[in-house]
Amino acid sequence: MKRARGLLSLAASLLRLGVAVVDVLLSVSVGARVRAGLWRAAFRYQLWRHGVPGDARRELSRIYDEYLDRVMEDLLGGVKGLFGAAGRAR
Repeated sequence: MKRARGLLSLAASLLRLGVAVVDVLLSVSVGARVRAGLWRAAFRYQLWRHGVPGDARRELSRIYDEYLDRVMEDLLGGVKGLFGAAGRAR
């Protein structure tokens, strides 16, 4: 009976650890998306503040958006890679 409680306690601890790891990884990906949105807004504001004309501002914003999209894909691909590596380790 004592051993069963110990195993149950160990399983509960491992489950809590797994939930914590998933929580951190999800917060990284969600936080990265929020930060990317803030970076986009800040970039557009700086272009406007420095008087960049409308057409040039739209083109520079489009280029910056494409760059951030690629960065986000790489970041989220890395997070997904961590999940895959954890699954393969089992």
